Amino acid sequence: MIGALLLTSVLISGGGNVATRADPAGMTVVQDAGGGMILLTTGTGRGLAMWDGSSLEVLSTEPGAGRNAFLLRDAILFKECAEGSQRIVVFSDGRREVLIERDILCGPFPSPGGFLYSDAEGLHVIGPDFGETALLPDAALCPSACLDDAGSLWFVDPEGGLLAARAGCSPEIVLEGAAGVQSCPGVVLARMVDGSARLIYPATRRVSATIEDALLPRLLPDGTVLYTRLLPDGRSECRAFTAGGGDVAISPLGVSASRPAMVPGLGPVWTDTQTGLPAGPGMERPIPAFPAMDDVAPAGRSAPEAEIDVPWMHQRWDTPDSFNGSWSCGPSSCMMAAQYYDRLTPDSIWCSSPSPGHWSSWGRYIPEEYAFLGYAYDIPGLSPGDVWVEGAHGFICRDAGGAYWSYMRLFLEQTGLYSEWAGTSWGTLTSELESSWPVVCSSTIDYSGGSYGHIILFTGYYADRTVVVNDPYGDANLTGWGQSWRYPNGKACLYDWPGYNNGHLEIGAVNQLILARHDVRVEPDTLVDDNSQGFGKRGPCQFWHEEDSGWDGGFWWTWATASPPDTCFAKWKPVLPWPGEYEVCVYIPAYYASAAGIYRLSTPSGTVTVPLDQGSYAGGWAPLGTFTLQPGDSLYLGDWNGQGGERLAFDAARFHPLGLSAGPGAGADCVLRIANPCTGSIEFTLPHPSLPSSPSVVVLADISGRIVGSCTVPPGSSGGSLGGDMPAGIYFALIVEGAGQGASAPAVFLGGGY
Repeated sequence: MIGALLLTSVLISGGGNVATRADPAGMTVVQDAGGGMILLTTGTGRGLAMWDGSSLEVLSTEPGAGRNAFLLRDAILFKECAEGSQRIVVFSDGRREVLIERDILCGPFPSPGGFLYSDAEGLHVIGPDFGETALLPDAALCPSACLDDAGSLWFVDPEGGLLAARAGCSPEIVLEGAAGVQSCPGVVLARMVDGSARLIYPATRRVSATIEDALLPRLLPDGTVLYTRLLPDGRSECRAFTAGGGDVAISPLGVSASRPAMVPGLGPVWTDTQTGLPAGPGMERPIPAFPAMDDVAPAGRSAPEAEIDVPWMHQRWDTPDSFNGSWSCGPSSCMMAAQYYDRLTPDSIWCSSPSPGHWSSWGRYIPEEYAFLGYAYDIPGLSPGDVWVEGAHGFICRDAGGAYWSYMRLFLEQTGLYSEWAGTSWGTLTSELESSWPVVCSSTIDYSGGSYGHIILFTGYYADRTVVVNDPYGDANLTGWGQSWRYPNGKACLYDWPGYNNGHLEIGAVNQLILARHDVRVEPDTLVDDNSQGFGKRGPCQFWHEEDSGWDGGFWWTWATASPPDTCFAKWKPVLPWPGEYEVCVYIPAYYASAAGIYRLSTPSGTVTVPLDQGSYAGGWAPLGTFTLQPGDSLYLGDWNGQGGERLAFDAARFHPLGLSAGPGAGADCVLRIANPCTGSIEFTLPHPSLPSSPSVVVLADISGRIVGSCTVPPGSSGGSLGGDMPAGIYFALIVEGAGQGASAPAVFLGGGY
C-alpha cells in the first residue's frame, strides 16, 4: 500500500543539496542541428547559439529562441518572442531574415522540405521555397504540429486534443491531454501534459507504446525516443527508448543529467544538472557554455484573461532560520492558497536571510506545530538533513519528505477550503481562475533543483497559454533560482503551459491540478463582513472558531477572557465616502454570541468605547450609536471583557451614512422617476455651482447605504451626469464637497438601471 500511495499521490519537491544544483536560466542545453553544427540554448529556451566544433556564434538573445530551432537544408529556423510580437527567423550565410511576424504564433515545426506554423488563421504549411502551400483553419494557434510520412497533418489543439487530418478530410481526435507531437517514418510521438509519452502507428492511429515519466521527449529519425526521467533519490537521468530494443539509461549511474541529445560523432550528450554544462562520454573537447546574458524576465505581451492577487512566500527564505525549506514547495503553495482567503492569523517571525532580514507572516506554520479549527498539526515529517519537523510540512510531507497529493487536499479542506483533484486540463485551470480561485499544481519543471517535481500555485493566465504562477522557490526564468540574493522574485512569475513557447520557462508536465476554493473576499465599503478585505482577525489561530451561519452565511467566534490584554481581536475597516455622521451597527449571530463585548471605535476626536451585551441582540443588528467619522476610521473588538468564560462573536459591521435615506428633507421636487430600463446616463443640475477652486463630488448610494457610484462636477460648473450598469431600484444622491452653498438635500431616484 505504501508503494502504491507513493506512485499515485505524491510528488516530492526539492532534494538534498538543492542549493548547489544549476537553475534553469543558467543551464546550457544542446540540440543537434545536423550538418556538423550544434545548437545551444539555455534551460529556459532563451537565446540561440551555433557551435561548429571550434567557434561559437550567437544567433539570438531573445526569449524562446532556443525552443523551436532546427536546421532546414543550409538554414537555421527559430522563433523569437520579442517585446510586442512573435516572429519566425531564418539564419543563413551569416544573415538573418524575419519570415513571419504576428502578435501570437506557434512554431516553426519541421516538416519534409519545409516547415509548419500556426497563428489565429490556422495551421500554415510552408514549402521548400518558403511559400505557403496549404492552410488548415481547424488548427488555429495549435502549440505543436507535424506531417507523417503518409502526408497526414497531426496537431495539438489549444485544449490539448491530438488530432490527425488526411488530405481533404476533416481532422479526427486521436488522444486527449497532449502537449506536443513529433513524427519520423512509421511512428508519431505524442508528448502528454501529464509528463508521459505515447508512440502511435500513423496508419491505424493506435498507441503502440507508452513511456511513463518521459520529460520533454525527443524523437530521433530512427524512431528512438530520448527523454529525461526524474529519480526517487532527487537526481534525474537521460534514457533512450526503442520499440525493439527496450528502455535503457544513456547517462552514467550517479550523474544527474537532463535534456539528452544524440550528436553525430559525439553520441549521447546531456546537461549535467550539477554544473549546468554539456556532458557526454564521447566528447573529446568540451562543448562551451551558452554565453551569459543580461538577466531580464520576459514580460507578458497582452492583458491577462484572468489574474488574482495572491500573497507569496518563499519556501526557504520565509521559513524559520533553523529550518531548511528546500522540500517545502507543497506546504508553501497550499499556505499561499489558504492565505489568499485570509484563513490563518499572522504569526510573524524574523528571517535573517537575505540580509538585513525581514518579517514573515506565515513561515512559522510550515515547520512548527500549531492548531486551527480543531485540527492539530503535530505529525512529524521528513525534511532535508534527515530532520523531522511538524506543522504544515509534517502534515503534508510525512515520511516521504515531499508533498503527498492526498494530504495537500486534506490540508486545504481542514483549513476551510473546498478541494479535490481536478486532472490536468487547460479548461479546468481557466475556469477556476475566472472564478477568482487559485489552483495548486503538482508540476515538473526541468530542472527544479534535482527534485521529483515542483508544487506551484496558478494565479492567472493569458490567451497565448502563458500562465501566472506564485512559485515558492522563486522565478525560474532568472538566474539564482531559490537563492537568497534573488529574494523576493517568486510572485506572479510568467511560465509557459506545456507545449507552448511564449519566451518563458516551459512547464515540463502538469501532473495534477488541486482545487482550492472558498468564498472570495469582497472589497469593503460601508458594510464590512468577516469575508471582506476590510476585516482582519489577529491572535493565536487555535482560539478562532468558524461557523456557517450569521450575516451572509459565516462568522468567527472566540472565548472571552477575564484578564487583559486582548489575546484575540478583530478590526473592521470600512471605506467611508466622506467625513460626516454615521450610524454604526454590528450584526450579532443567533448562536455563539453570549458575552459582553467592548467595542472601540476610532473617531476624529479619539477612540470611543462602547460596551455591548451580544446575548441581548442575538440574530440581528445591534446599534453602537451615531458618531462623527472620517475616512480611515475603524472598529475594534478584543476578547477581554473582564469576565471570561462566554463566547464572543465577530461578524459584520455597518457604517450607515446619515442623510442618504428617504426622509423629511427629500421632498417631491427632489424625486426623479426614470423609465425602466434606463439607458445612457442621468443628467442632473446642482442647486449651486461648484466653488471655483474645488470640484463637487456627487455620491450615489442604495437604500442600505452602500456606495454604488459617484461623479465629479468640475469647479464652477453646476451640471453633471451619473451612469453605469446598476439594476433598477431606489438610489440616493448627495453632494459631499465643493458645493457653493453646502450640501444639498438628497435626491431620490426611483427605478432605472444606470
